[in-house]
Amino acid sequence: MLQKKDLAKKITQYLQKFFKILTFMGGLAVIVIVCYVGYLMIDDKALCLSEGHGVWDADRRECRQDCLTWREDIGCVPITKENIIKKEKGLL
Repeated sequence: MLQKKDLAKKITQYLQKFFKILTFMGGLAVIVIVCYVGYLMIDDKALCLSEGHGVWDADRRECRQDCLTWREDIGCVPITKENIIKKEKGLL
């Protein structure tokens, strides 16, 4: 039969294992939550503008590669030699 000291040691060992598993599960949960929040914070518009893939079309709500820039008053400014020169001069 187990003595009180042996029983206390066994209980302590089980509790230590339990807390290690609990710590691992908690850490895993934190990692999953951080990844999910990060995914939600990076939306399509931010990805389009940050990566330089194109111009964000606010009307269509999509990333467009056929626009030089986007203006609120006229929308998509098409890629033409005239528009490229205007943009370089700061007129667009």
